[in-house]
Amino acid sequence: MFILTVEIKTKSAKRPDFIEAIIENAKGSNQEPECIRFEVIQHQDDLDRFTLIEVYESEKSLDAHRGTSHFKKYASVSTDFFEVPPVRTGGAFIFTPINE
Repeated sequence: MFILTVEIKTKSAKRPDFIEAIIENAKGSNQEPECIRFEVIQHQDDLDRFTLIEVYESEKSLDAHRGTSHFKKYASVSTDFFEVPPVRTGGAFIFTPINE
């Protein structure tokens, strides 16, 4: 499995637009056959901060995700949402109950 986390800081005025766009993208992503999970977390201490947790079968699955219509739509509308560029970190589980 391949895991991608994305740390996002939105512009306050763009937060509602971001939430609408990311939920649409997340719903589409969770329908992809090789997407295990796509979750969106809003931080309690700063409502403009979000963490995405994306779990895919492989890095190739993530590449396929980036070719989907829902991702392309999100990518095209989200460029003005961010206070700072998103920080992406990829990795692999060393433990998860998913496969137990």
